[in-house]
Amino acid sequence: MTSVSRSRTTSTIGWIRRGATANLVLPLAALATGPILARALGADGRGALAAVTVPVLLGYTALTLGLPETLTFYVARTGLSPRQLRLLTFWVPLALGGVAVALAWFAMPLLLHQYPQHITLGRLVFLAVPLTLVVQNVRGIALGDLAYRDLFRERYLIFVLRLVPVVVLSLLGALTVGTAAVAAVAAGFASAGLLVPSLRRVARRAAAPADPAAPPRPATGEVVRYGALVWFGSVAHLVVLRLDQIVLAAVVPAAALGAYAVAVSLSEVSNALTAAVREVLHGKGSDREDPALLARGCRLALAVATGFFLFATPVVHALLVPVFGADFRPAVGLTQVLLLAAVGSGLGAVTGTGLAVAGRPGTWSLVQLAGMVATVALVLPVVSAYGVLGAAWLSVVTYLLTALVGVGLLSRITGLPLTLYLLPQRTDLRSLRGLGGRLGRARS
Repeated sequence: MTSVSRSRTTSTIGWIRRGATANLVLPLAALATGPILARALGADGRGALAAVTVPVLLGYTALTLGLPETLTFYVARTGLSPRQLRLLTFWVPLALGGVAVALAWFAMPLLLHQYPQHITLGRLVFLAVPLTLVVQNVRGIALGDLAYRDLFRERYLIFVLRLVPVVVLSLLGALTVGTAAVAAVAAGFASAGLLVPSLRRVARRAAAPADPAAPPRPATGEVVRYGALVWFGSVAHLVVLRLDQIVLAAVVPAAALGAYAVAVSLSEVSNALTAAVREVLHGKGSDREDPALLARGCRLALAVATGFFLFATPVVHALLVPVFGADFRPAVGLTQVLLLAAVGSGLGAVTGTGLAVAGRPGTWSLVQLAGMVATVALVLPVVSAYGVLGAAWLSVVTYLLTALVGVGLLSRITGLPLTLYLLPQRTDLRSLRGLGGRLGRARS
């Protein structure tokens, strides 16, 4: 039986459990490497590393054009022609990435004006953006192919590729801002070879004669419109998610940015857990229309993120300083606030996916636009008045409000009551117990 066949027969909650375990290893890599980086680089060096790598994240996220989500949706639902597959997976991202590299070359002195010694490093690291865009599209195809097993194996390989180089470089005394930045960026696409079988399957189906009984393949214009709506929301979400770090890199000391970067990396454990819900919902929701599945995804995401917030807040208070060092004491309060923000961002991400698979990606884009406008208007005054802690609380308010508005709209579109999207049901409690048991076995 192929991985796709197994994906179609395994239950939704079963794949969410496996996905949560696989996704958890990525923030575990951050937890494992975080203290090493913190003690090797110090607060200033950790801030410089964040300043160098954030433009790369900004670049490849802003330039996706919504293609990974679009490929997931159409590969699962109708399929694409070979020409559409090649164009969207390879040629468009490579062309856009090349243009972005040229622009970033000239913009890097402005972005890193507080770190002039790292401008050349920033330019070199940004060269990874075109290939990273292609890898993101390949992941979107694998998700539409319901190749969850391949995707989860890739996560485990990314864990190894993120952890081992940092440990080796540290033991050799060669862990610097430069080597850490290169290792972090390279791990993101070096693991993509595990997704090649899924790409080949989808390419074979695209080249096969069309099945008269299957839904017709979409016109390229329809695909582009869907992608544009998704991309618009993705860019707005990126601004809401990362603008604080861009502004902080320009206006606060390196040590404060280093503490904020540590807090962000720790809070992303919650996002990794809710991402498992979002990915399975995206693949299976695109494969069939099921409003009840969308509601269950929102409930599970909210329950998982809230539960993790309640669990992790006292743990962070007790262990962050002993593990990371006294220089990172300010990160304690920041991490606790950002864990609360992760409740809203996790619910919002799943809600956005629900709207996309319901055929309404533009609706979520408008919600994200409103959040982006508020963030752009408020982030600089808030940071100037309250520093990094103000930026964290702004994230809490923005994420929670946009998520709740999105859930309300999804409820209205699907016709299911709002309570069905927010309040846990008896079956959810059984699923969460199963998820907890699986995560416990994974840690032991």
